[in-house]
Amino acid sequence: MTSTLPDFSKLPSHDVPWLLNLRKESFESFQAQGWPTPRVEAWKYTNLSKFIQENEHEILSGTPHNPSTPLEVFSAGCNSSFHLEAGSTGRRVLSVDFPEGVRITPLSEAIAKDDGFLQNLFSDSKNSTDALNLALMHDGVFIDIADDAVIDDPLIIFSQRGEKTAQNTFIRNVIRMGKNAKATILENHVGKSEQAHKIVSFTHFDVADNATLKHIRVQNENAATVHLGQTEVTLARDASYEANTLDIGSHMARHETTLNFNGTGAKNHIHNIVLAQGKQHIDNAVFINHNQPHCESGVCVRNVVDDKAQAVFQGKFYVAKDAQQTDAEMLCRNLLLSDHARASAKPELEIYADDVKCAHGATTGKLDDAALFYLQSRGIAPRAAKSLLTYGFVANLLENIKDEDLHEQLTNLIDKWMASHT
Repeated sequence: MTSTLPDFSKLPSHDVPWLLNLRKESFESFQAQGWPTPRVEAWKYTNLSKFIQENEHEILSGTPHNPSTPLEVFSAGCNSSFHLEAGSTGRRVLSVDFPEGVRITPLSEAIAKDDGFLQNLFSDSKNSTDALNLALMHDGVFIDIADDAVIDDPLIIFSQRGEKTAQNTFIRNVIRMGKNAKATILENHVGKSEQAHKIVSFTHFDVADNATLKHIRVQNENAATVHLGQTEVTLARDASYEANTLDIGSHMARHETTLNFNGTGAKNHIHNIVLAQGKQHIDNAVFINHNQPHCESGVCVRNVVDDKAQAVFQGKFYVAKDAQQTDAEMLCRNLLLSDHARASAKPELEIYADDVKCAHGATTGKLDDAALFYLQSRGIAPRAAKSLLTYGFVANLLENIKDEDLHEQLTNLIDKWMASHT
């Protein structure tokens, strides 16, 4: 690992003293911790070093690459688009006709005008990949949703990589939801070339009192990419967070969700689907901290693994001493379509309160031979029977997506995968 600091003067917002100091501190924190290894409990089944060691020096240089990485935010319901070239000084706003109550700016501009919110948010870096992203982040978007705003149509954060895109990308997005606000956000990571990319992304959601957020995240990078994604959510009193994630791309992908209950009466439900093939390694981790009483959590994971791929799930409910009447349930189910496919699951509970309802579990298996025989006995071809059962294994995790267009998008991605792997 390099012992020298990157040239932070070449990164955006280098003239903001608090951020410059934080970048240096974060990089030093990363150097002290190093890349995560299986010796770190949260990375027990994933050895990251073998996926990044060949490009380590280039990754840690920190210099924004030209061409840069395009990042776009648009509204599904109106002719609105915000375009940002992350890692570049060139930005262009195609249209600012976003719904009332939504303000979108480049993160670098929000940092320059920060009233202390972002500084406090960024100062709480916890792990090595979080620290690395903060030290080297090229830019991102800041979406500010006003109190009482109800955004009917989804806001879509679209990050696409192609032949002319930077190979190493450090993106950080921040979404702040005001009190009583309601919104749906689709975060879409797409690879359109065969070029190998290394992506370290971080998205933070700050959800105020009684606000409702629906978050859909799709990772569909190309087969040569390494994508390290993190989502951090803070929920205030009576806030609600509902997430659906779909991982089908990348050579190696890790998505880590950390959720903090900072107010009473808050709720969260997370539905993760992983479709892994070839020699993919896809790791999902969910860490939920119940810091306040009368809160509710649900985590449901479905991993479908084919060929020589490996899927990993690690989850943990932490329940503080004062977080009485917590209701939390976590379940991971793995479906192996090949004799060489592998799945690892480690759900955990750490409970210090005595009046709680918490449960966790994990199962791993293959398609039911009796069910396959039944479908084939009714005239359904073997391949179609296998596809029907596999689709049924994951389909119920999409039922909470009420937006028809979003539901169709995810269903089409799953159908396309099923067509080539069942």
